[in-house]
Amino acid sequence: MLTVRDPLKVYSPTEKLFQSNGLRLLSPTVAEHTLEIQTAGSIHIEHPLDPDGDWKTLIPGYIIYAPVPYRNTVHWQPFRIYRRTKKRAGGAPVVSVDALHMLYDLNYVLLEDVRPTNLGCQAAIQWLFDHPYDPYGQAATKLPLGNFTFASNITAQSSAEYQWKTLTGALIGEDNCVLTRWGGELYVNGTYFSISSPMEGSMQNAFHIAYGNNLIEVEETLDYTNTFSQLVASDNYGNSAHASIPLSYNGLPFEKTLHAVFSYSDDLTAQERGARFGSDFSKYMSTIQEVEASYSVNHRDLPADDPFQQLASYEVGDTGIIEDSELEISTTQRITKAVTDLLTGQRISTETGNVRRSIARKQPFSNTVTTTESASQKQLDAIAVQVSDLDRSRLATWGSARGMTWGTAKKYHWGDGGATT
Repeated sequence: MLTVRDPLKVYSPTEKLFQSNGLRLLSPTVAEHTLEIQTAGSIHIEHPLDPDGDWKTLIPGYIIYAPVPYRNTVHWQPFRIYRRTKKRAGGAPVVSVDALHMLYDLNYVLLEDVRPTNLGCQAAIQWLFDHPYDPYGQAATKLPLGNFTFASNITAQSSAEYQWKTLTGALIGEDNCVLTRWGGELYVNGTYFSISSPMEGSMQNAFHIAYGNNLIEVEETLDYTNTFSQLVASDNYGNSAHASIPLSYNGLPFEKTLHAVFSYSDDLTAQERGARFGSDFSKYMSTIQEVEASYSVNHRDLPADDPFQQLASYEVGDTGIIEDSELEISTTQRITKAVTDLLTGQRISTETGNVRRSIARKQPFSNTVTTTESASQKQLDAIAVQVSDLDRSRLATWGSARGMTWGTAKKYHWGDGGATT
């Protein structure tokens, strides 16, 4: 049986300091931490029905304090249990729980009509925290706003408006969220978070992996489905734009053109709509011209000397180069997802590259942009909307959805003589 390096602890739903040993120290048989880029992460735990009754403290709403490895140290992270399942594994009774990082407590803070205007990023976040939906004036005692501190190094000013959105949606989930409007990436440590550029603590050009034609137990995917060379767009107020790139940029065999219509609120002035359209058009064009290149590595399946093993020593948000000289491929990849065994501290799997579409998650700009996409993709997007309506935040990792990916893509360029960045 595996030995816990540092014990996972259970605290009451109202705990804020995490200075004691909590209600119980856990002895799970499975404890996995999953972190994807632009999210705060989640954990999955399976615990026997022990004679001391430790399992009885695994109650929805309670907090698990978990020792998450980060650059050879331990960053203790609080996760709030949202689901518990009792089952039998090999005949033995087991309680299984899933928990989201406490940052997602902000899923339940609503913004009625909040408009940070001409503010830097940190001031904009503060504006959101200062204006929750609070009809009875009880925010200080009834809402989890005071549990968190935050920072940003982004000084450029921008504006946004949020009407009946969750606070997490406004920060990292909506089309016009802070991540999109101000730029930057989410970093979370305990009850502190930042939206900075680059991601706080991330390492750029951190690794360089060269391999031949043998990709044993490593999955490489190059997907051109959502790659275009030309964009023609307009909005619902008469603004229009066109942009294109050479076919040699991404290796397309012929011109692929996407037509898109951007929709904006009547509340914006003509000048604001024009500026918003120009900014969104540029960002959307930079997204659709990129090839979706990704790598998925299960470290348990790799021999010790495999070059992809080095990814286990890097963190979500780090970037580096992966190349194959025989195929003349060289691509800058970003670690977008990592799954870690909290019982051993060992990395289970690592994913790099682009974020692919999912029927349970809408793509960036899905609320703003309507495209002349295929009938099958329209159906996929329609399903995504239905699922999204059930999960307003669209940010959580639920059950089998633990395999989904979030975040922004790192550019993949296919130029003469190979892909470069």
